[in-house]
Amino acid sequence: MNDSTIPFVVTGALTAALGPILGPYALIVFGAVVGSILAMSRTPTATRMDGLKFIGIGVLVALVITGACVWALEKYLGIPGNIALMPLSFVIGASRNSLLGLIDKLFDGLAAILNSRGNRS
Repeated sequence: MNDSTIPFVVTGALTAALGPILGPYALIVFGAVVGSILAMSRTPTATRMDGLKFIGIGVLVALVITGACVWALEKYLGIPGNIALMPLSFVIGASRNSLLGLIDKLFDGLAAILNSRGNRS
């Protein structure tokens, strides 16, 4: 087993062991870790700690966004949420760079709107 497969084996084992206890959150975390590792393959990281931070941010973004996305899939497309959890968290983890850029632009736009309204007074 080489160094690149160890995170997948550990994450898979933890998901299998903690799945019955944590339920859907284990699926979200597993999908987000795998997706974040895929995104990290396209982004250079200087140290292992940088890589760990990169994956951690991807998992946190997936944990926050996946619930709302699964709700929308269930409500509007009729896709069962338990089937969509892991694939959706994988996609969110894999596209973390784009999502963080989009969120940053949304907050900049909101700040500009609030700033312009504050200057009118």
